[in-house]
Amino acid sequence: MESRLNEFSSAESYGNSPYGEQPSVNPHSRIGNVQREEAKERLHAYARDGYISYEELIDGLVNAETAVTANEIDSLFAGLPAETTQSLNANAARESTLQSEAVLRVHIIETVSSLVWPASVLLWALWDLAFKLPYAWILFVLAGIISIITQIMLWSTNSQDKLATEASSEKKNEIEERVRIEIERKRSERY
Repeated sequence: MESRLNEFSSAESYGNSPYGEQPSVNPHSRIGNVQREEAKERLHAYARDGYISYEELIDGLVNAETAVTANEIDSLFAGLPAETTQSLNANAARESTLQSEAVLRVHIIETVSSLVWPASVLLWALWDLAFKLPYAWILFVLAGIISIITQIMLWSTNSQDKLATEASSEKKNEIEERVRIEIERKRSERY
């Protein structure tokens, strides 16, 4: 027992992990759900970065889900670079930026749409009543056109977001279903 404690407390037992400095784990020690989930996240990152194919992703997810030891998890990443953790951070930052840009775009379109009619009435009042210029009614036609365009842009933005979310969800469901089937097949082979 004492030698095992010394193994984990020694400075040599700290290795380079993509998740920071962590104690080394005996390759034959059992792992839990946290390690399996981390492995699956890393596999998704490698697939996003093009290091592994779709089929390799499915196989890796199945193996990660059914892994029992740290050695089985480590074997999933043999030959793959460790830089993907940086990719995870970059992808999260990029996704956050895209999401905030989409929210900003919708906010701008809604603001323009809500200000079109009040602005046209104000301009009409200045144009027609104050300066007695002809053809003030053109402002209302232009306001209508701008209002229609902003509503179409708003509808288009919402539709694109909805389609992207549905596509992502369908792909995720497809992957999860294939992983579930492969896990059941693998478990039935064991018994």
